[in-house]
Amino acid sequence: METSTATPVPTSMVSALIRRFLPRFLAVGICMGVFMVTASTWHTLHFIHKAASVPGKVIRLQKVSPNSSDDTPTTTYKAVFQFKTADGNDYTVTSQLNAYPPTHKPGEAVTVLYAPAHPEAARIKSFWELWFFTTVATAITLVFLAFRIYVGRRKPHTPSTPA
Repeated sequence: METSTATPVPTSMVSALIRRFLPRFLAVGICMGVFMVTASTWHTLHFIHKAASVPGKVIRLQKVSPNSSDDTPTTTYKAVFQFKTADGNDYTVTSQLNAYPPTHKPGEAVTVLYAPAHPEAARIKSFWELWFFTTVATAITLVFLAFRIYVGRRKPHTPSTPA
């Protein structure tokens, strides 16, 4: 029986690989983040521009149970709201945004934005309902950018040689 012994990779080699590929990884992350921020901003602005605005009412809060694999036991809520389109049809829509504490209360009057071709995809006119994804994508992209700047400004570590 032959035993195989793995030769450990020298720490200096791992350090060199990290120094070489980390800036590239961060640059790709920044590019992807900029793309996501740009696309979501365009999508939201396009939706706002094309949307009809009508009054609506929050009729109840839908409880969203925590995910069993999630470490946080907090229950979140989605607003369920009703509105009438310009052509007189009634719709009941559940918000896309989960929140704790809830962002709206049952009985609360809200302004609803909807695309006339797709009223079932209506949104409550509020900052977080419209810009949540864009805000999170921007924050993540800024973290990647800050880390990339930090990594780029660090001086490479040169091991000291004994005299």
